[in-house]
Amino acid sequence: MDQVVLVFDHLLAHGCLTAEDRPALEQAVAGLRAGLDFADALHHASCRGCEAMASFDDSRFARRIRQRNLPPRVFAPAAR
Repeated sequence: MDQVVLVFDHLLAHGCLTAEDRPALEQAVAGLRAGLDFADALHHASCRGCEAMASFDDSRFARRIRQRNLPPRVFAPAAR
């Protein structure tokens, strides 16, 4: 994980590169540093303008977001 963070830091610091949604990418890298899976962190960061988001991965992703109190809140829909 440390090498992945270093690569993203290097890419984000490069003046000639443009990211489609830089704030989401920066938030996802911060999530990776905080112990989230990068894909989950990027998905969560992409919803940063939302009030909440749903995830069926309550055992990992949703609980980690709740534990860290990161906005937007994540909830797992009740199983039927």
